[in-house]
Amino acid sequence: MLRMRMIRGLTRRSVGRTKSFWEEQARVSRFLRRLSPRMSGSGGAGFLSHDGGGVQRHGFSTFPGDGGGEYPKAAAVIIGDEILKGTISDVNLPFLTRMMYNRGLDMVRAEFVPDVEEEIVEALLRIKSKVGENGVIITTGGIGPTHDDKTYSSIAKAFGVGLELHQPTVERMRTHYESQGKMLNEARLKMATLPEGSEVLVTDGLWVPLAVLNGVYILPGIPRLFQKMITAHESRFKGPSVFSHAIYTNSGEGDLADSLTAIAEKHPSCDIGSYPNTGKTETEAGGGAYATKLGLNS
Repeated sequence: MLRMRMIRGLTRRSVGRTKSFWEEQARVSRFLRRLSPRMSGSGGAGFLSHDGGGVQRHGFSTFPGDGGGEYPKAAAVIIGDEILKGTISDVNLPFLTRMMYNRGLDMVRAEFVPDVEEEIVEALLRIKSKVGENGVIITTGGIGPTHDDKTYSSIAKAFGVGLELHQPTVERMRTHYESQGKMLNEARLKMATLPEGSEVLVTDGLWVPLAVLNGVYILPGIPRLFQKMITAHESRFKGPSVFSHAIYTNSGEGDLADSLTAIAEKHPSCDIGSYPNTGKTETEAGGGAYATKLGLNS
């Protein structure tokens, strides 16, 4: 998809930046249109169409950080031996990245780590330095009742705090399990033993806590729970406006590469990407087949 990404900070308070974005976009678009005659000899008729939906908007035009400063970044740490062994396929990361993009945050890193405390701690601290103090890290997995669930203890160790039994979570657990004729035992209470100082978010209809410590959001790996919980609290993730668009062509990436490289060098503030339709089964917005989508970010 050709994504025309607005320069960070587009708001009513940044009219000058708005103008510069559209001017840059127009210049790059003119260069792209010049490619059309050259591409017609490579099995296509130049550009087929722009995205029929037009420019789409994501994020928030009234983002409070507009006007300068660093914009929020996001990262994910997916925890679990079963993911790395291929016994379970992760579906949470694609869901999360789409949400963060639509909320205006940059996903700058995603990492899979085993159920090993030292590796979880190392990954968290390294990625925390990448997203910065205003950034967020989403962890998934490793918060169950068994011996290999080490996420809470690892995050506590990473930030130099202890663990404590969170009594409101215990009471929600008790109601949940007693309704099933089950009693709380030490293993289940492990799921309510959270890093000290955590903010605990409650999701309607679930007893599972969403603990937050130093910008790290600790979520379960079960997709049904993960998606319900992250969606319920999506208002906490907010970044500046992002705009997207798509252009389709019958030309292959190899035919476009040199010209796109020249355009990218001339316009360093724009990121240009290409996405081949390798299966030739996907169609563009107008219903026709295409060879390549072009992506533009600015």
